[in-house]
Amino acid sequence: MLAVLPLCMTFSILASVEYSAGMTSYMNSDFDAAQRQWLKAADLNDPKAMFNLGLLHERQRISGASEARADHWFRSAGDAGYAPADYHLARRLQLRGLDAESDALLRRAAASGFLLAQEQLGIQPQPQANRQESGIAKELTKQRPESSVSQVDSRNYQGERWILAQLSGAWTIQMLAFSEEAKVRNFIDDHGLHRNAAYFLDRSQSTPLFKLIYGAYATKQEADAARSGFTSQLKEHGPWLRPIKGVQAIIKGG
Repeated sequence: MLAVLPLCMTFSILASVEYSAGMTSYMNSDFDAAQRQWLKAADLNDPKAMFNLGLLHERQRISGASEARADHWFRSAGDAGYAPADYHLARRLQLRGLDAESDALLRRAAASGFLLAQEQLGIQPQPQANRQESGIAKELTKQRPESSVSQVDSRNYQGERWILAQLSGAWTIQMLAFSEEAKVRNFIDDHGLHRNAAYFLDRSQSTPLFKLIYGAYATKQEADAARSGFTSQLKEHGPWLRPIKGVQAIIKGG
């Protein structure tokens, strides 16, 4: 066992490196490079890479994309224990009338603590510590004070109306900026960020950008505590703290 452990750790580190590289390529709209990097991570049994490969096929971002390959990768990720993949594939199968298989996948995702699957099945949500969220959503919520975050409908895109409704004294974490609204929505979809994320259009610069923020925290200290729980991958994107009132001023044109 002692000889095997370092090897397993090496595989895990390599998978993480390839997954992170794939995310960078995806954010730069280099989908072929993202596919290559995620295939390497998938070969090392990274379920998030498998899930993202499914999304590349589903959204036809790569040549040779197919629904069958999308199903294959979502199923592989689910079999590897990634509950968001079970939920996503279940929704796809529902559209085809494959209710029995869809229900089985929803129940497996719900048993893993995936909130959206629990909600669809009418199951009482498990405590926050036992929930499994997808991709970056799980990483973002580490060490997050649950009571400090405004709860919103996880099935909608939260935008400027939600931001304007927050208390002006709250703090948020700004994550990324996108040149197209479709890209920020894709990012939210890919990582299951609907529950606590929102985006707004910043027209104050020469090139308007859609900016993504995460959470509404009562104090700067609480926002900083949440940010400190980010993985090194998320920190590479340079998340920073800002008062909600500054975002609200931009939306209002102030």
